[in-house]
Amino acid sequence: QNGMAFTERASGDRARIASALGSMAFSLRFQGEWNQVEKLLLERNQLYLEIGSSKGVDGTRFSRAMILLARGKLEEAKAETKLFIDYCQRIGDRNMQATGRLLLGQIAEIENDLEGAVEYLQEGLNMAKEIGMQDTTAIILIFLGRIKVQQGYWELAIPYMRESLIVVKSGKVGTDGPAIVFCQIGGMLLENKPRIAVQFLGYSE
Repeated sequence: QNGMAFTERASGDRARIASALGSMAFSLRFQGEWNQVEKLLLERNQLYLEIGSSKGVDGTRFSRAMILLARGKLEEAKAETKLFIDYCQRIGDRNMQATGRLLLGQIAEIENDLEGAVEYLQEGLNMAKEIGMQDTTAIILIFLGRIKVQQGYWELAIPYMRESLIVVKSGKVGTDGPAIVFCQIGGMLLENKPRIAVQFLGYSE
């Protein structure tokens, strides 16, 4: 990794350096080197800003927000996600705006602000449906269903979960969407809510 960083820095190509920093951050994440990961992502973000790479800024800010969330730095994660969403709005990237709202919804859920979580997720869902983001639609629906369960509204949760499964069954999604959806349903089983899980899975077309 150090050799790669030296080679890319020596090239003077900021795009190549930023890409190398991203690869290093990704590897260090699995080693628990969180401080170094954050430092690399901040440097990477600055390089992408300098060369005007909106896609690079998009990816780096979102990655940093997720790292902050994983570390339990909720306020920082929230602030970074909002900056990320603001940037996406300026460049007209509705895809990532929806994804950013999904992340804000998860943060709000962790903070036990369930009403706030529903608001963020519903905004993200509306965007995802408008532009045909099937994976994001399925994931947001499953999270909305889970929150309704937490609020005690089991019957209101079922339509969200069923719609999520219908989207997955359509075959118009990648691998991440179905994995997250079925993990959430598995979680219902582990939380001793088998009746709900069976109802979610027992939908009819």
